[in-house]
Amino acid sequence: MIRMIVRTFGQADAVHYLPIATTILSAIFFTVLLRAYATRRSGPHLLWWAAGIFTYGLGTGLESAITLFGNSVALTKAWYIAGALLGGYPLAQGTVYLLLPRKTAHVLTALTVP
Repeated sequence: MIRMIVRTFGQADAVHYLPIATTILSAIFFTVLLRAYATRRSGPHLLWWAAGIFTYGLGTGLESAITLFGNSVALTKAWYIAGALLGGYPLAQGTVYLLLPRKTAHVLTALTVP
């Protein structure tokens, strides 16, 4: 079965669809996180994680655009900023809000957000 798939799509072509799949999955997970926050109305960690998943999805969406339409300097810069620079911080900050007391998390947020 796998040979048939690789033969049909080609090994490189199948890999090119991964960013599209991760963009779709991150959009689904983003809405799940926002709904969880809306129903519980507690846990700022959910909002931070939603922001992190949004920027991750933005990065994979840009990677999909690069794959489908070709690369440019602007797309590469936007991909790098969205995925690498903006993606990790909100996910880490959500974990800070989940694991540490809220007052400590507020202080750490104030120290790290310009």
